[in-house]
Amino acid sequence: MAARGEAGIGEFLDGLSPRTVGVLAEAGFEMGLLRHLGRTDEGARQVRHIVGQFGRVPWWHRAAHRIRRGFGALAAGAGTPAGTGRVAAYWSAALLCAVLGLAATLTASVLVARVLGLAVAGAVWIVLVVLLLMAPGTRGREAAVLVALGASAVLLFTAFLNAPEWYLAARGRQVTATVVAPLRGWSHGSPATYCRVRLPGGAVRRVDRNDRTCASEEGRSVTVVYDPGGRLDPVLGDRASLGRISRPIAAGAGFVLFGTATAAVLATGRRGRGR
Repeated sequence: MAARGEAGIGEFLDGLSPRTVGVLAEAGFEMGLLRHLGRTDEGARQVRHIVGQFGRVPWWHRAAHRIRRGFGALAAGAGTPAGTGRVAAYWSAALLCAVLGLAATLTASVLVARVLGLAVAGAVWIVLVVLLLMAPGTRGREAAVLVALGASAVLLFTAFLNAPEWYLAARGRQVTATVVAPLRGWSHGSPATYCRVRLPGGAVRRVDRNDRTCASEEGRSVTVVYDPGGRLDPVLGDRASLGRISRPIAAGAGFVLFGTATAAVLATGRRGRGR
């Protein structure tokens, strides 16, 4: 019967990346030797110390190991070399999660509340972190995971910050409004001035983002884009200017995420053909 330390250290060693295994081998610690040392609890502790000292195990491998241990069978074999089909399934799930999360973030930010959109974006990104850390091992997996997480963060939080503008650019109505007396109040303990405009129908609305000159330009005609449904505050400017910078940024982040997933799958296929 295997000693108590053997099963745990076997799972730990199986979760090491090929790069870490190579570094340990160069230092004189072959996997066979480490498995032999780890047959007891004391030996298992020594093996973990050796790996931490000589293998320089990245933090994401340690995190992935803890996640796999917590999720049990769901993550069985994660982080170890796998076939193209399994790698493609994980990255496809990550892309689907990002797309659905993007839609949920936009919907929550526009139809419910901005703070809910932020919460949704954060929750989706955490799910992506867990999913990608559990992805099977491929050549360059660590770099791919970091790039994918960075791109998904840019995509989700750009969407959260600019969802109202994107909605108005697509569904808003551009009109000429009149600047009226601003609304004066307090924000975070300091005096604040909020610009307001009178729409063609006579309704007075506070604009989404202030123009610092609005307090001195009462009566001036300005171009605004407003939501006919009344969900969002009007925005100063024309429809063509809304999202002019943020949409290319989000599109670029989405392209990077998709390209990273594709590269990870193709790398697995090349490795399989090279065997």
